[in-house]
Formats: sequence, C-alpha cells, structure tokens
Amino acid sequence: MDGKRGAYKPLRNIARRFALAPALADLWAIERHVGPGEPLPPGFEPLPGPSHGVPLAHAFPPFKIDHIARELLLHGVVNGNGDRTLRRSNHVADLLNAIRAYGNDTTATGENNNVLAMLHRIGHQQVIHGSTQRNLDRSQMVYGHPAMQEILFEQTGLSMPQYLRMSLLVLQKAMAAPFWQRPQNYTIFGIPDAAADSFFSRISVTVEEHRAALLKDQVLDVGWEFTPNSLQARPLIRCDTAGTTYCCPIVSRLTERLLSGVYYDLVTHPQFGKPFGEAVDDLIGMTLRRGYTTCSLSKPDEYQLGGEQFHGADWIVSDGTANIFVECKAKRPRMAMKALLNEEDMDSDLDALARAIAQNYQNIDHAMRGITSWVPNNLPTFSVIATLEDWVLFSPFAREPLHNRLLHHMTRKGLSHDLIDQVPYFIGSAADVEELACATAQHGIESVLTAKHTGEHASWMFGPFFQQFYPDARRSAENLFKEDISRMLQQAGTLEEAPR
Repeated sequence: MDGKRGAYKPLRNIARRFALAPALADLWAIERHVGPGEPLPPGFEPLPGPSHGVPLAHAFPPFKIDHIARELLLHGVVNGNGDRTLRRSNHVADLLNAIRAYGNDTTATGENNNVLAMLHRIGHQQVIHGSTQRNLDRSQMVYGHPAMQEILFEQTGLSMPQYLRMSLLVLQKAMAAPFWQRPQNYTIFGIPDAAADSFFSRISVTVEEHRAALLKDQVLDVGWEFTPNSLQARPLIRCDTAGTTYCCPIVSRLTERLLSGVYYDLVTHPQFGKPFGEAVDDLIGMTLRRGYTTCSLSKPDEYQLGGEQFHGADWIVSDGTANIFVECKAKRPRMAMKALLNEEDMDSDLDALARAIAQNYQNIDHAMRGITSWVPNNLPTFSVIATLEDWVLFSPFAREPLHNRLLHHMTRKGLSHDLIDQVPYFIGSAADVEELACATAQHGIESVLTAKHTGEHASWMFGPFFQQFYPDARRSAENLFKEDISRMLQQAGTLEEAPR
C-alpha cells in the first residue's frame, strides 16, 4: 500500500492545485457541454479530446467525469486559491493524464492477475445502460406504482406527484447554475417544508462529509478506478451551515439519484420487498403487453403439488412460433458486486440469480408436464429472467460461476440438466425486455431468441444484439410509457399551490 500511495502522489499533488469551488463550477459546465451539448461559458479553452470527428464524450465519459469530481473533492483547496483551472485545456489534460496514469499503474501489477475480473469491473463501469430517458421513465413507473405509494409517503413524507414536483424544482435549479439557493418556503409549491428539508438531507452533505466518505471508501490498489463516488448517493454539496446554498457538479448524478436512486430511500422500509416486487412484476407485464400487442400474455394460476403451494411463472408469452416463460427478479446487484473489490463480493448475488433461473426451470417443468393451468402446445420454449437493472453478465468471470450455481440448484430441485439445452435461458434487464417485446412483435419469438441463442450471439449482451440486428425495436421501445409519464408529470405540475 505504501508503494501505491507513493505512485498516487503525482495525481494528488495536481488535484491540490485546484481551488475547489471554482473547479466544481467549471466541472458542472464541462458536464453540461459534453452531455446536453450546452456551450462552454466565456473564458474556457477548447476541451482536450479526440480529433477527426470522434465525439468529445469519448474523452469525457461519465465515469471519467466521476473520477475528476472525486479527486477534486478529496484534494481541492477548500479555503484559498489554486494555480490551476479547468478552464485551461492543458490543466485539464494534466489532470486527466494523471488519473489515467495512476489507473494504469493499479492494473499493471501482479495484484491484478485476473483479466476476466477486470473485464467484469470495466463492464459495470463503462457499459451504457440503455436510454437515459427510458431509464427515468421506468423508474417513475416502478416507484409511482400503487403498491409503492404508502411506502414512498412513509419514507419521504411526499406523495408521488409531490416527489416528482420536488425533484423537478431541484433539477431546474441544478441545470441552470452550478451554485444556487433553495427556496425556504416550499409550501407555495404544495410541498410541506418538513418534507422538503428531509428531501435535501437525503441527497446532500457538506464538502467535509463528502471528503470523509471518500477517504473511508478509498482504495489505492486494483479497485481504485471502481470505488464508489459519494456524489452517487449525495449528488448535492451543502455550502453553508444554514443549508440554503447548494452545488451540483454533476447534474446527471442528481437526475439518477432523484429518480432511480429513490430506491435507496425506500429499501430500508420493513415492508419494502413485496410491493417492490409487485411493481417490477407489473412493469414487465405491461412492457410485454404494450411492446407485443398481438401476443398471448398470461399469468398462470397458483397450484398445489405434493401439499406445497406454487405460483408458477410470473408471465407466459406465446405467439404461435414459441413461448417465453418469464420470471421477474426485482433484486438489484450490489455495488460491491459491480466494483468487485473482493471477488467473493459477487457470490451471494450470483447465487440469488441462479436460484431465480432454477425456479423458472421448475415452473417450466411443471407446466410442460401438465401440472399447471397452462396448456402445453409443443412449441419451442425459452426462459427469460427479467431484472429491473442490467447485471452486465457478459464476462465468463460472472457467467461461468452463475451457470455452475444454476446446476447446483437444479439438482437440489430434482430437475434434469437437459432442460437447459431444451429450453435456453436468458437474463435481461427491464430495458432489454422492452426491446425484446418490440423485436418479437415484428419478427416472432422463435426467430429472435433462436438467433440470440445461436453461435457467438449467445455470449452477447441483449443491448448490442438488438442494436445490431433489430434497431427498429430500440426506437419503438422509446415510446412504451410516454403517455403514462406525461400523465404523471401533469399531475405533478397541477398540485394545488398555497397563496403566494
């Protein structure tokens, strides 16, 4: 570790030359320029990046913006001046080069002799998890589900329309300027002040608290590039003791935290699991129904076998060419499983996923044997485990132990391993299911999933597969929840306001 700390010093020393407040403001401008394409403010030199028409975002992907913010929060000058600025192209390049050099140093030693483990980490860090707008729409559908309303209110003090309005008010401020002041009276927006205070307390901390959290989680070895950034959980920086002035250096982090990240506000509720599972189940069913309007979609009746109660598959899709048995899995992969700072971190997550696959094979076995209400039709059959979040299982480092655990759980259930060849299984995120529904609506279940299961495509993630062979499906998926989200936003925008 001492050797790593020595190698880290050049990066630390460069970051210490930036005054924190202006650097965070400039980082805000850079992210708004790279992402939404807003012009850089006057005084900025052109950003260092690739030439010959390659997008600037290749030089400033989200994870690289995270790295810059993390090092500035850790080492930037809080009270005082710096002799470096993110407005100078060469200063930005020096900081990026130092980050890249130390990242290369941590991965070029004997400590990192598992290339597949590194591919797993990089996948979770750099894979683009679908359309941002679709991800946000999906989150609103899940957390706005009727089953989640009571939990949302008990945890936040806000109804879903109030929560959306509060989120939009904060995002409006954060998108307009890097530093801004919050209104002190939110009742004029139909939001109780106590709930507004609680809202801000969940998404903001001081610079000192950010720095303490980053130091607590900091590692200087192979996991350095992949350690969490405290801005993921607390994307706002509280700039004064009164809690009136805030800074949001990375607006996309705030957007994610307010919508999909509301999960972390709700998951601690003792009754969270059942309604959350119901919301995800209904989301997948609605996705299949809207994406493939002419398919046969059913939810089997519960049944008994040997005195034991079974609920069967969550959904069964048929279209005359094939069947899909769908098992919905609401569990999200833990941060430790993504960063893989210890290889044992993914054991329990993979085991939970293997149990879900084995469960669906039991559902299929019972259905094919005529034990359930579903009538066998002798068509090709596929198994899909639908997860809310993308588990990014493209690497053999994750796929092989997952498959071995699946065999273990199938044996425990008395299921033949031949089922895996007879009924291929796929793991897809809710985003993948959206595109799967739209692709099968155009080409049929058997055609799409046979192609996905065949040859080299079997190891592809669903996203690149659909992008390569069914690009129209991705475009169609953009509109599946458009009307629902418009209605929810309209409700948030028409909350009764107190007299001003």
